[in-house]
Amino acid sequence: MASMQKRRQDEKNIDYLPEELLSGVLQKLDASMVPICRSVRTSWNEKLQDPDFLKILRRSHKEMSRNNILMVCQSTEPTTQPNMMKFNAFDLMGKDSRVLSRNYNKTVAVTGAHKVLPITSDLICVKFLASLSILNPTSGENVEVNLDNAPIWHANWEAVFGFSDELGEYVLIALEIQSDLNMHGKIIRWDMNQKFSNTVVVWKDIQQLCPRVVEQGILVGSHVFWPIDKMLKSQLDGYKCEGIIVLYSIENENFHVLPGPTEAKWNNDPRSSHRMIILLDFKGRLCVTNPHYLEQTRHLELWAIDMQSPSQFKWDKVHDHKLEFQVARPLQPFPMPDQHPCTRQLLLSLRSSADGMLIISGPDRDQLYIYDTKNKTHSLHNKPPMILALYELSVGFYWSRFTPI
Repeated sequence: MASMQKRRQDEKNIDYLPEELLSGVLQKLDASMVPICRSVRTSWNEKLQDPDFLKILRRSHKEMSRNNILMVCQSTEPTTQPNMMKFNAFDLMGKDSRVLSRNYNKTVAVTGAHKVLPITSDLICVKFLASLSILNPTSGENVEVNLDNAPIWHANWEAVFGFSDELGEYVLIALEIQSDLNMHGKIIRWDMNQKFSNTVVVWKDIQQLCPRVVEQGILVGSHVFWPIDKMLKSQLDGYKCEGIIVLYSIENENFHVLPGPTEAKWNNDPRSSHRMIILLDFKGRLCVTNPHYLEQTRHLELWAIDMQSPSQFKWDKVHDHKLEFQVARPLQPFPMPDQHPCTRQLLLSLRSSADGMLIISGPDRDQLYIYDTKNKTHSLHNKPPMILALYELSVGFYWSRFTPI
């Protein structure tokens, strides 16, 4: 009883996020915050990209099947009763369902659409092992996308889905790297109207990059960017990783390779041997940062590139700040496995909100560090229970207790 009263008192003392900032956070929730289907250990780990169509990802009701993973709320107000449309993930797996078992940790990715479209036309793209499905939450229509009609099961590929303001249409672009003797990259574009895919261009120069892995890309304007982890061999340090960016122009159908910002501090810091960078989109500008450097030093550097001429790769530093975190007790005693690596990492979450906020989760998981890229101010907030509950699910732990929404 005493512990419950103390917890309620702690909740009263929470510095809740302002309503406008809370909306910005909700609008950029990770799709990984969908509760995990424990029978197949399926995680959802891609961002919802739509800043105006508020998709609140809620826990399935007890009377529903545990396989009903995704529930989409068609509501612009978090307080109103949502009109939920559920999709049973196993109905969409098709031929890929045979690879889903208790011993196979399969990731299903979800991305959203864009604010300029009406809510009733919003689409969701679900990625599976060798195919994708495009869902219409309003009509329930499901279109299966087989890239190039012959997906390479062992190829390294990533797809980007979204709406381009500059092109005025939905864009679904995939970069596929075939790991054979003649390593090459292949851009595949899906025609949203005719519902077929075609290979736009084959990029043989990708052999020079020796990519180890292609990460999830982003769409900025009429350009698609993929971060690639390039392996470098050094006589002193052995193998190191360098983060480079592959740019594909949808209009011109050509590639560029963008090196990361050479003046960034993480290039010369011994505490950050890993050079991999992550990509963010701040109001039409491509921004990069190094999560490993942030984790090791608690120092945030943010670099942006001019999108008017991205092929000239001129980087500007837009933020350089030392982060300070308070030490606070979590709102609820969630059970955490000690062996999980996320329990020892500072950077558990890094995302951008619709209004240009850089949102970083603190080391105690119940804190949000907010940096306003427009006004160049920063603040520290405790997470409201709604955000905390969703966030705990996002890092992939299996909680026995859940904060009700």
